[in-house]
Amino acid sequence: MNRKVLSFLVSFLLLLPSFVWTLRDRHVWPWDQAWYAEVSLSLWMVLQRHPTQWISSLISALQTKPPAIAWLGEFFVPLGALLHHVEPALLISVLLPQWGTLFLLYLIGKELFPKSNILPLTGSLFAASMPLFVAMSHQYLVEPLQTFVVAYFYWIALVSFRQPRLCILGHLLIASFLGLLTKFSTPLYCLAPAAIVLWNLSKGFSLESLHPHKNDKKDLFLLASGLLLGILTIAWYQVNFFTMWMQSKRATVAVEALKYGHKDTFIHKFAWWLPTFFSNFSLPEVWWCLTILAAGGFVFFIWQTPTWKIHLPRSRESVLGVYAFGQIFLVLAVFSMIIPDESRYLMPLLPSIVIIFFLLIAKLKNVLINRLMAIIFICQFCLVHAQAQALIPANPRICSWLTPVHQDMKESKLVVQLVELTSNDETANRCNVCGVDLPWLNANSLSFYAAKQQLKTHVRAYYNPLGYGETDSEKAWQRLNENRPLYFISLDEKLIPKDVFNYVAAPILERVSSSKSWVRIPFQSNSGILLFRNTSTPGCAFYK
Repeated sequence: MNRKVLSFLVSFLLLLPSFVWTLRDRHVWPWDQAWYAEVSLSLWMVLQRHPTQWISSLISALQTKPPAIAWLGEFFVPLGALLHHVEPALLISVLLPQWGTLFLLYLIGKELFPKSNILPLTGSLFAASMPLFVAMSHQYLVEPLQTFVVAYFYWIALVSFRQPRLCILGHLLIASFLGLLTKFSTPLYCLAPAAIVLWNLSKGFSLESLHPHKNDKKDLFLLASGLLLGILTIAWYQVNFFTMWMQSKRATVAVEALKYGHKDTFIHKFAWWLPTFFSNFSLPEVWWCLTILAAGGFVFFIWQTPTWKIHLPRSRESVLGVYAFGQIFLVLAVFSMIIPDESRYLMPLLPSIVIIFFLLIAKLKNVLINRLMAIIFICQFCLVHAQAQALIPANPRICSWLTPVHQDMKESKLVVQLVELTSNDETANRCNVCGVDLPWLNANSLSFYAAKQQLKTHVRAYYNPLGYGETDSEKAWQRLNENRPLYFISLDEKLIPKDVFNYVAAPILERVSSSKSWVRIPFQSNSGILLFRNTSTPGCAFYK
């Protein structure tokens, strides 16, 4: 069998358990996941019903965050009809870059060690068994696509010394603009491979070296694709850069970021990130096994090799390993200087880890150790997926994002009922407010379910929160009145969490309950949901 075909099949099989998870899971998507999904559905509906407005919708999508995940996800919305739910269809758009990452890691392994078949596949297996990799396969978030871009950069770096400059330039443009469209922080993870690519491009550079030859149609296509992607990227950033930049500051260094992390000295933060790094990329037992095997193999290598033959290697493989190690240290150092403690931000470091693994294992040149490591990764793969499929109890020592599959549809049915009551022909295009911020009951989740309903009914209402982690009840009340919502959704006061995201939920509920402008609507549920309607409906605002 052709080696590339084999890697295609292996990558597919490694992602098959995650695909099964997407078909089984029925939990309500929270916050960012729901927001990305809502925008994906909206873009698809614009493309279907108002195609002349599609390009402008692409450029205005998300606004505070680069839109690649929504741009890609919209084309998977039609699969929802086949799968009977749109969520697994959208998650396939996440599995696609996951598959691309595994395939690129195999190609990187073949570039480094063209005579080996086992080592490249072992590297892909190592990546696929990582807890954070599996966890992100279940979330509609940007990190899988961002990781693919980083792996793409490393592959370009490896082939840049022998490929035509026009071809490398095309790949570089595609990778660069795709990275910027995926997440603003992507360049941070790509500095090491990008430096190698630029160095190789600069050697002996001239305009003649970019001149296309007879059979360079593929290279010209790559270059044209990169330029087209660049035009779209520049257009989006031109419209949304200021909004996105201010949101990035709020989420990383401003006071608002304290909701998602803590501020501390560089040393203390680095001491927090280092164990977090290890626990998200492998089980503790696996790290110990890898350390013992690597140490034993290194001792055997030293014993077998005469001292005069041991020297500092200067091959491109070794240089790449040094760059990959430096890339990991750089990212952890930057994370130690900002506030958020979000472990999923580590995922784009995965290609750097696998490259270091490739080089360390190859240096040992021991077939037995290679096979033992493959067995260890298979065991880790099975354990991680067993936890994800709820076949074994959750291990609190590993990735917090690795949540077991949730098949109870109670919460999902409640959200559907709320949307059916508050998003219909009578309330089309009107605003509602969600007065609590829970993973399953929040403005983003309600908006996503309203967008799903719009696929069938062609009408929808819109949902706003009381504020972005608002702590001032007066400001929240003012925002509520400015929105002039038709419906207000909340929970029984005893069930409202006492956290920073629901600081004003109880005071606002009390003011709504005592206001003559609001009437409580009966809503049968055991979850304590409270629904109020604004009696001054003619004054309700329409969503713009």
